[in-house]
Amino acid sequence: MKKIGFIAEKGGAGKTTQTYNFGSYLADKGNRVLLIDLDHQLSLSHDIFGIREDKYSSVNMFRDLPVKVYNVKDNIDLIAGSLTLELLEKEISLSENEMPSLVLSYWLEDHKNELNLDSYDYILFDTHPDFGIINRNVTVASDVIISPLEPNLFGWATKARIQGRVDAFLGHLIHPITRKPFVDTKLYFINNKVEHNTRESRELIEKTNNDQTVIATIPNKQLFKATIRKNKSITNMSKEKTLYQRNRTFFEKIDTEYRNLKRVIDKTK
Repeated sequence: MKKIGFIAEKGGAGKTTQTYNFGSYLADKGNRVLLIDLDHQLSLSHDIFGIREDKYSSVNMFRDLPVKVYNVKDNIDLIAGSLTLELLEKEISLSENEMPSLVLSYWLEDHKNELNLDSYDYILFDTHPDFGIINRNVTVASDVIISPLEPNLFGWATKARIQGRVDAFLGHLIHPITRKPFVDTKLYFINNKVEHNTRESRELIEKTNNDQTVIATIPNKQLFKATIRKNKSITNMSKEKTLYQRNRTFFEKIDTEYRNLKRVIDKTK
């Protein structure tokens, strides 16, 4: 099982869209996927799947309480978020927990048999755009963090800031005996919303061309917006013959990029 956290510094980077579509791609390949919504905007839970959950939401993972798992698609389950995620940051910060960044990891370990977590091939976390305590928990609990970069003035600078924050955070989680970091989460980036004919996109691709941490380039396409509105993933859209023929280059590109993304994640120890 691989645990993947999608984290962004600001909203609008395409984090939820890629969480949903990459998860759908994995499920279509026969993998069991669990999506966990930790974004209080609830785009994954409500906007895509139409689920509102208050009593047994993902908030309970930080309160050592049970959650409800919804089957939302073939091979895809969901632990929905709730609006109370907004209050969770302060709640955790004010708690007496000595290791507040490990709460999620402990919960997943304590409840793995109850939820049969080992039956999933991939667990994907969608998060709020920040690097607060919830996202630090996701960073510790994940094998891989994926952060989308946008082709604009801030894209390259965003990469450096996220890299710096993750490195500094993990560098402080020191084993008391070896005095070495005990969490080895890998951080990767994807170029997202890339246009073929804009200066900003060309500059982003040039800057990241030889960067081994940038492992996919996702083209911009209106079809991505339809995936949220219609709850129909890019993978499922590609099975519509007429639509596929009209957008063949795009669908082939996405399949290649997601296949490469999966390959890198699967190789991560």
